[in-house]
Amino acid sequence: MAGAQKLCFALDILRFAEVWVDKGLHLDEAAFVRDMADADPRLCGMVEHLPVEKGVAIEPDLIALKRRTSLRGIRRLIEIEPNPTFCLEPDFIAGVKLVGKHGLSFDTCESATDNLRAG
Repeated sequence: MAGAQKLCFALDILRFAEVWVDKGLHLDEAAFVRDMADADPRLCGMVEHLPVEKGVAIEPDLIALKRRTSLRGIRRLIEIEPNPTFCLEPDFIAGVKLVGKHGLSFDTCESATDNLRAG
């Protein structure tokens, strides 16, 4: 574009949010993020995956994730699940409540299509 200005800026703070970790690899992903944070101190927060649908059985992994001081919350992708209402199951709800009891935020990630499928 003629006359357009190029804007440059520096990022002082970075946050990592889980985007689709393979099943069972959430603790490995957290270790990978920790290693990135060790290399770049601007990375000072992460929102990690946890299979909350396993209910209270997630507590050992939740405690392990909390040892990472950069943990800010837990995120669970809904859009990759074939059953869009699986998040209404009692174990899923118990897992989300457990995340809250540990003082962390909980995020879902879903698409508009999921909302239409769930009706």
